[in-house]
Amino acid sequence: MRVVFLRAYAADSPYQWSMPPLGIGYLLAVLKQGLPRDEFAFAMSLEQALDAQPDLVAISSASENFTAAQQIARRLRQERGINVIVGGAHITALPHTLPDCFAAGVLGEGEPVIVNLVEALRDGKARAEALRRIPGIAYHDGGRVAVTGPRRHVENLDDLPFPDREALGDGWAVPRSQQVHLISSRGCPYDCSFCASARGASRFRRFSPEYVAREIEWLRRQYDPEEIYFFDDLFIADRAHFREVCRLIRERGLHEGVIFRSYGRANLIDAEILDLVEACNFLFLDFGFESNCEKTLRYLNKTGVTPQINQRALDLIRGRNISVGASLIIGSPDETREDIRESYDFVVRNRDVIDRMSVGPLLPIPGTRVWAEALERGLVAETMDDWSRVGYPGAAWDPARYPLLSRTLTAGELQTALREFLTLQDAINAEGRIREFERRRQAAARYARRLKSELDAIKGSRLARWALKARDWKQRVMPR
Repeated sequence: MRVVFLRAYAADSPYQWSMPPLGIGYLLAVLKQGLPRDEFAFAMSLEQALDAQPDLVAISSASENFTAAQQIARRLRQERGINVIVGGAHITALPHTLPDCFAAGVLGEGEPVIVNLVEALRDGKARAEALRRIPGIAYHDGGRVAVTGPRRHVENLDDLPFPDREALGDGWAVPRSQQVHLISSRGCPYDCSFCASARGASRFRRFSPEYVAREIEWLRRQYDPEEIYFFDDLFIADRAHFREVCRLIRERGLHEGVIFRSYGRANLIDAEILDLVEACNFLFLDFGFESNCEKTLRYLNKTGVTPQINQRALDLIRGRNISVGASLIIGSPDETREDIRESYDFVVRNRDVIDRMSVGPLLPIPGTRVWAEALERGLVAETMDDWSRVGYPGAAWDPARYPLLSRTLTAGELQTALREFLTLQDAINAEGRIREFERRRQAAARYARRLKSELDAIKGSRLARWALKARDWKQRVMPR
């Protein structure tokens, strides 16, 4: 049996093409262990998937790409009669909406059920009697969508193999020689009202520090990347875990000659965290500040964060060799122009520290409290023809197309505020690229000096002098 995985993408969103989907990488690794006689592959496009002549296709999709996922599935069903399963945040949040183009939907983490689900669909038929025995899925049963009982998540993440990065290939916007990604935890201990992460991944869990260190070692041997990106929702959430990972990184010299990148949170930043960040060469730290208005922060449920704490975090970073990224959200229901200006002024005030920024309007993502509110107000529906309406629009935000959550601003006023922010974003990012280049140059120079010092020490050692004498003797007695 040949199973091909796809990820639904927005063709006009470069960010989505910048990195491989590690979630699919884990599933591929689990399947290759559990069903070694079958073939499993990843395809970058529908055409690649069709060329592979699959017996079964699995698609991962976020909400903003779910319309594209349905289009892919319908073509596979119509042209080849192939069963298609879907997973990802969207179907996890709305399992009872499973479209008929999908044989089944995987809810939450797929590793515990993927082997059994592939076995159940092995003969090309989606029999309800076989599917109903698999917990944590949605499927079609007699004209209705059935959802099986809940299942346990992966309790011990160390039981999982490393994701199959080789199967995911290197056809991404950022090549593996430049940047690779890893995940040291799943879920998030916080519950922001706009984010589905904590609800979709259940409780916050971590890979052991030893597992993380071994994966870093493997990545460095395999790809020798310039940068390793910790793509956790919040790597520093567990201080003890972060501290131990950093200890192993330092102890094994895994920070030498490579740059690390991760996400931070303002209320977790203090001198100890920043000392560890610098010591382990975490050159890039990105923050979801979201807002610098007290009222908006409360609406977004940014627990433990205030404007003062946001400022304190940047003040602690100022002067350190750490490059800061900042993301912001505007357009919360009761946010005024003056509230938005507080966030704008916060960025301007700290543009000497902030090297990167991104800004966008508040979007209702299924599975979040913002979604529930938008649904109640009739701004969205559980079945929509165009799910890209809830995707990040950037400069292309169209008031007529995207849900307007604000009750205090007109669509035109919000669009004006967004354009002002995007102009600032362009300027901040341009300035930051110059500072980033200098930081990278300095990091490379420090590493080169260290290597030279180590080589000089070796040259002066007794063993090195003996080796040089042996080489000279060999050249004399065994001329070419």
